[in-house]
Amino acid sequence: MADSAQIGFFIPLDRNLKEDTSFPKIPFSQGPNVVGRDSVPVTDKRLSRKHLTLNASLDGSADVLVEGTNPIVVRSGDQRKKLLSRQRLRIKHGDVIELIPGHHFFKYAASASQKNTVLPNNRKRTRNEGPKVREGEAPSQKRMRQVSEDEALARNLQAELDNDSPVQGSSLEAIRHFNIPNDELPSTFRLMQVQGLPAWANTSSVSIGDVIQGDVIIAILSNYMVDIDWLISACPTLEKVPQVLVIHGEGDGTLEYMKRNKPANWILHKPPLPISYGTHHSKAMLLV
Repeated sequence: MADSAQIGFFIPLDRNLKEDTSFPKIPFSQGPNVVGRDSVPVTDKRLSRKHLTLNASLDGSADVLVEGTNPIVVRSGDQRKKLLSRQRLRIKHGDVIELIPGHHFFKYAASASQKNTVLPNNRKRTRNEGPKVREGEAPSQKRMRQVSEDEALARNLQAELDNDSPVQGSSLEAIRHFNIPNDELPSTFRLMQVQGLPAWANTSSVSIGDVIQGDVIIAILSNYMVDIDWLISACPTLEKVPQVLVIHGEGDGTLEYMKRNKPANWILHKPPLPISYGTHHSKAMLLV
């Protein structure tokens, strides 16, 4: 880590994205900070000694550059972006980094005085006021920042509504105790589990591991973006399926990584897209 004044921490998290107090926080300073095997208290040979460089700014943001050969994942709001070796991304306070996809979660936490609060609680964005565009910002960064700003605005508005609502308590209790009888589950439309929510909020939901069960001999998976490391870790059963076809829309860098790391029995297919949008964003599975 750098030797200048400390301006924040890398906070270790468990798989539920709660702080893992069994590991120490990793301090970082303004300027370049190296994160790797020597600074992270875990034994994992997939971590490089110089796994990533975090160039932290006083405004609470930071540039992350992947230095090692293995990719990392950055979570910002509801976005999850994989970065391959030598790729970089700008992150902000509260973003979560998976040093190995699906493993070793750390939250980027700037000190209170350094946080870059885009939307203060006492200020609402007007309908005609769009998110600020920063010079030199990549489209993916703009998207992640915009989602974060929109979520913050939604939370503020919802809090105001909740404070004025006399039925808030009873509504919350109704949601907490909502449950579907087991005999009705097979004919019920169910949502996917969301990591980080309390158990009651995931009542009757399913994970991808719940969906792919039994003696599956053929699996066809369709999704525009495919995180192959997460997919295998979330559903190890897929590695045992004799024939797996993955239909995707990934670009050259990610596609090459997928080819190197996919199980031998998996076939990757990228269908031609005549236009750049509106053609292949469906998420579907066909299991035989």
